[in-house]
Amino acid sequence: MRSAAYQWDHFPDSSFLRFNMRQVAYLVRDSAGRWPHTIWWQGKQHRATAGSREQAIVWVEAWIDARGGELPVVPVRRTRR
Repeated sequence: MRSAAYQWDHFPDSSFLRFNMRQVAYLVRDSAGRWPHTIWWQGKQHRATAGSREQAIVWVEAWIDARGGELPVVPVRRTRR
C-alpha cells in the first residue's frame, strides 16, 4: 500500500483495513477456514474469498493499488446530539 493513511488491524479471526480511521475492507475467517473479504469503494461493495488471510490481504491491497491513486469515498457518519 502506498499511503500511510491505510492501516490494517488484525485479530485472531478477522482483519480490518482502515483509511484515515474509516473502515474500507474487512476479512473474516468462515467455518470452513476460508477468508471471505469485502471492500467498500465509491459506494459499492466488492466481495471475494481467499484460502488464507495472507492471500486475502495481498488481493485487497493489489485491488486498491490498481485504482491508481483514486481514494475511497466513504459515507459521511451521522452524529447524534
